[in-house]
Amino acid sequence: MASLPESAAWHLVDAHQGFEVLFPRRDRDGYRFDGHSVGVEEGELWSVRYTLEIDAGWMARSADRRADVRTVLP
Repeated sequence: MASLPESAAWHLVDAHQGFEVLFPRRDRDGYRFDGHSVGVEEGELWSVRYTLEIDAGWMARSADRRADVRTVLP
């Protein structure tokens, strides 16, 4: 199985304003990725938290996401 970093973070380029963080780890016979992406786009603030579980062959076992969007008042 591939070696993964403990965490990763990046900001978005040539897209909306935002950034993302990811916490990958080995899990059972595959991998688990817990992440969070936040941004501002066309007057809306949004946040997406997600979890992906991938088997050793890099096939998705499960995916879960939770999102929240708020309109920015002028």
